[in-house]
Amino acid sequence: MFETMREPPVRGSLQESLLILYVTRRDHIQFVRDQAFAVGQVSPKDVAEAMDIYRKALFPWAEKSKTKDHDDDIKKLLSAVKGGPLVITAQQQKPLKSRMRAKIIDADQFKAGNQRAGRLYDKLGRIIPLK
Repeated sequence: MFETMREPPVRGSLQESLLILYVTRRDHIQFVRDQAFAVGQVSPKDVAEAMDIYRKALFPWAEKSKTKDHDDDIKKLLSAVKGGPLVITAQQQKPLKSRMRAKIIDADQFKAGNQRAGRLYDKLGRIIPLK
């Protein structure tokens, strides 16, 4: 929006206020970024601290969201503790099917299918002659 504006906004308007906030925020972030880069060039020991300052300038809501997430986790844990002691209950296992029985059934079905095919062959006769 800022780069595509053809003329400045009306003085005292909401658009002007938002534009001023945007420009000052952008300039502040650029300043902190350049400062972090300069600190990294001068003393490599202080780079971590300078990057933390840059990160806080770039993402000011990140610190609040971390504390909020931490507080939410604590509330969940406290509600779990208020629920009473943990109880472990045994689950009943489903009865296992014998694989051997399944194979016997499959063998019986195979034999029955062969018998049906043999009867069908007997009824049709030799349509296709065998050599």
